[in-house]
Amino acid sequence: VAVDAAGNAYMAGTTMSIDFPTTVGADRTRGGNQDAFVTKLSRTGAVLYSTYVGGSCDDVARAIAVHPTTGEAYITGRVNDRCDTASPGVMVAKLGASGGLAYIRRFGGTYADTSIGQAIAVDALGQAYVAGLAKASSGDFPVSATAFRRFACDEYFEGDGFVAKINAAGTALLYST
Repeated sequence: VAVDAAGNAYMAGTTMSIDFPTTVGADRTRGGNQDAFVTKLSRTGAVLYSTYVGGSCDDVARAIAVHPTTGEAYITGRVNDRCDTASPGVMVAKLGASGGLAYIRRFGGTYADTSIGQAIAVDALGQAYVAGLAKASSGDFPVSATAFRRFACDEYFEGDGFVAKINAAGTALLYST
């Protein structure tokens, strides 16, 4: 749950419900057996928007943050698009103030990736900061050339923590370690 300056509450999570209460103008179709969702409530408890977020497979949301002045919601978790052409990995999504999807970004390794975003924050410029667990058996989880650590520490695919920064448009991974 996150709260904006006006007292509106934003909730993110995962649902298996085929009749999850979505609002007009939102993504009203669940993909796969479960999907991430975001719901925004006014300070009096009225639903301002409610939408599914994710691809056509099973997606999960683990954390949400709200831009300090614009009311845009940012979520992280995991996108699992094995049934699509993309591979699974960390999901970062941004919703506009009225709940429309501004972007959804996936990053992770190319093979057997079970990475997941667990925490998210956003700065005044709209850049997202994500922390989570990187687990890619291919050993190619994206890291910056100047990263604090460029290679995984484990030998048995146990995973490592990561921190990443995504630009405001969602088009670039500014750093990852």
